Amino acid sequence: MKLTAAYILRLLKSPALYIGVAGCALIALWGIISEGNFTSAEAFVQYIRFAGTAQLFSDMMDFGTYRKLILIAACMPFTAAFCTEFKSGLSKQIILRSSQKNYILTHAVLNFLCTFFVSFLGIVLCVLALSLFFPLIGSLHNEYSDTFGRLLNNENTAWPFILLKSLFFSVSLGAWSVSGAAISALFPDPFIAVCTPLIMSYIIELVTIEAEFLPDLWNLSRGYVSTADGIFFSSLEILLVFLVLAFLFGTAFYYIAKRRLDE
Repeated sequence: MKLTAAYILRLLKSPALYIGVAGCALIALWGIISEGNFTSAEAFVQYIRFAGTAQLFSDMMDFGTYRKLILIAACMPFTAAFCTEFKSGLSKQIILRSSQKNYILTHAVLNFLCTFFVSFLGIVLCVLALSLFFPLIGSLHNEYSDTFGRLLNNENTAWPFILLKSLFFSVSLGAWSVSGAAISALFPDPFIAVCTPLIMSYIIELVTIEAEFLPDLWNLSRGYVSTADGIFFSSLEILLVFLVLAFLFGTAFYYIAKRRLDE
């Protein structure tokens, strides 16, 4: 616990954490603004009042480019921490005061949690800032029938929609970030640590889209489920899938990091 608390304190003091949150917020804002080809600020204001902040947020979250950019920004604060400490020799000093198992597990868990919170806070703060000036639901009122999309049919449930969408996406990013830690334990390089989640997510999502016997990770991370089990059970399904994925990457990271530290 002391080691975890020390890392959390270090993170809270690190500018990288706040830069990551701001980066995710700015990328989300960029994605929302880019949903239309606006010739002026006035045209953007008119469009966002017409479509609504929640609708533009939903459109942005379905677009792959911004999602991948947010993934990179969210991984910046902590994903490369293990390989950086290993290369500098700091890992051995920390293990002497704690234990190897505790050290590796702390990195795996905090990697997931840091990426999750950076992404979630950045996206939610972006939408919150826009909602102070523009309506959540605009005059363009589409009717949705999918499990989570139905929350957009009513302004009172727009925020639950935004929070759930952000939650699913951020949990998926947390899982992908652990893959970056695992590969960077094998090839200790900060660049590899940050870029691996991008590559792994792209490849594995494509595989699960084509493989019918595997959960469709791309659609699940966007809050789209193939069954009509209701919001509660569908949410559990999505979260369980990505937590299992994070566990698998975490297990790989544990054994690769352990072997690296034993050398």
